[in-house]
Parts: sequence; C-alpha cells; structure tokens
Amino acid sequence: MHTTTRFGVSMDNELLAQLDALSEQQGFSSRSDAIRHLVRQELLAASGDPLEPVVAYLTLSYRAGTRLPPNPLARAAAASDPSSLQILANLQLHAEEGICLKILVLKGPLAELQRWSQRLLSRKGIVGRLTLAVTAGLLQELQS
Repeated sequence: MHTTTRFGVSMDNELLAQLDALSEQQGFSSRSDAIRHLVRQELLAASGDPLEPVVAYLTLSYRAGTRLPPNPLARAAAASDPSSLQILANLQLHAEEGICLKILVLKGPLAELQRWSQRLLSRKGIVGRLTLAVTAGLLQELQS
C-alpha cells in the first residue's frame, strides 16, 4: 500500500497562476492532482530500459506532399531485417487545406522508437512529438 507524503513547493506567482489555469482547464480538483499528473507524465517520459517494449504515440504535422521516411515495417520486410518496431495504428487527416496531421501508435523497444521518431521529427517541415503511453512500470502500477 502506498503512503502519501506532504511537502512544500516554492513557485513564483506567474508559474503558480499558470498551474492554476492548467488545473482548471484540465479539470483537476486541486493543485496536488495537477502536480501529480505532471510528475507522472515526466517520469513516464524519462523512464524505462531502452530495450524494454513500450507503447507510444507519435504526432506529426506537416505540409501535404512532404515526403516521410519509409515505414520501418516495410523497410524491414524488404531487407529481411527483423525490426521489432510495430505500427499499431495510423491515422492521417487534413487539419487544414494543405496541412496533414498524422498520429501513429507505435510499439517496440524504447530506444528503437526514439531513434525512428527522431528521424521523422528532425526533417524540415515536420513538427511533432513522441509521447510514451505505456511502459512495463506503468502497467504494473495500473494493475495494482
């Protein structure tokens, strides 16, 4: 069973106002709930064994016609290179005329996901973010 510890946090007024606005926008019942949520997100993003399988989603925004690197699964099949990266879902839509939004749900070793995602995100004209959704540690936490 987990115990709760109270501790104090010093924050400048502007940052505190932003935290309160975020708490209200996202429906947190208290500053503590908002801070716990933010800490969990950051720990999730920083956690994990690079070889451990994780599930993540990659969001990409780019101009229509931008060439994306090949799908790692297609590359692996063509080269008979057993890639452990999986694309579980692929959603693409036009957010505005000429602007594409792509959301990929990915599964594989953390390091491989980060490497492949960085190849996409480092290309000119592509803006996005890789967000970890599930790690082995989070699964254990959710199951307890």
